[in-house]
Amino acid sequence: MNFGQNLQSIRTRNGLTQEQLAEELDVTRQSVSKWESGASFPEMDTLLKICEHYRVSMDELLRGSVEEHHEEEAQSFVRHMKIFSIQMALSIPAIIMALAVVSLLDGIASEAFMGAFFFTIVTASVITLIVSGMEHSRYVKKHPKIQPIHSEKEIERADRVFSWAIAGGVGLILFGLIVSSYIDDAYDKVIYSNASGAVFLAMVALGVGIFVFFGIRRSIYHVEDYNKENARADSKNKAGKLTGAVCGVIMLVATCVFLVWGFWGTPGGMWTGNWRDYTGHWNISWISFAVGGILCGIASIIINVVCDKEEDRDTGDDENVPK
Repeated sequence: MNFGQNLQSIRTRNGLTQEQLAEELDVTRQSVSKWESGASFPEMDTLLKICEHYRVSMDELLRGSVEEHHEEEAQSFVRHMKIFSIQMALSIPAIIMALAVVSLLDGIASEAFMGAFFFTIVTASVITLIVSGMEHSRYVKKHPKIQPIHSEKEIERADRVFSWAIAGGVGLILFGLIVSSYIDDAYDKVIYSNASGAVFLAMVALGVGIFVFFGIRRSIYHVEDYNKENARADSKNKAGKLTGAVCGVIMLVATCVFLVWGFWGTPGGMWTGNWRDYTGHWNISWISFAVGGILCGIASIIINVVCDKEEDRDTGDDENVPK
């Protein structure tokens, strides 16, 4: 493809008319028309502006194929998001599933074993979340805008799958609640009580995994949401830093509560030196992490809403702000 064909491809892919492209490049519409027809050629500063605005290299713009470049970039986006969805869908539910195993083994396995098992899973999950999150941030920074490649039929099919997945995830959580309630009502033994909690947590873990996996996979087909989110990068970075700080404090407090509550044994136990009678509260202190996670979610929603409102006010996009 020559320069004129590449320029026309860039314009049509971005939904621009010749007038709109000319306005962005600070030239006349006639100049854009002549460039696309091959009657004339832009100056170097205009070529650099095109490369910068539409993220193509000079070699691709002048001698390569912009169409092939966008196709390769889109396929790279699909591969990245598929891997990212698997990493997130395994890491987040793994922590909840570890809690389910700890609840099931309470009274069967030793406290030391359950603590080591739980913190091993948490450590592996957190490391995976950090690494995958950093990789995703680097990818987004390098590819802030992706051209759509899926047809309307493919997008509609993906939306149907997403709807059924969300319904299935909710169904699993409700099923876990029903089974857990039945076990609690039908059996009075402690082991059955532990099993009821384990079943519920396991269903929650599966449900959350489904939400995360199909939620990320949906963005593969709705690249306009991905592009829109990246276009508001400054606001998101501000929100992300604030959310990270707030959630860090929340989870630090949750960890302190977990340790203090867990070590706070029976009155005649650890604190009198009689370790034989010490039981601890590890079987229930894990709730502090669940409460911390919920508080982090609430804080994240509030912070993002406030930052979005501030950006809308600054840019004049908020319909309630006088123009």
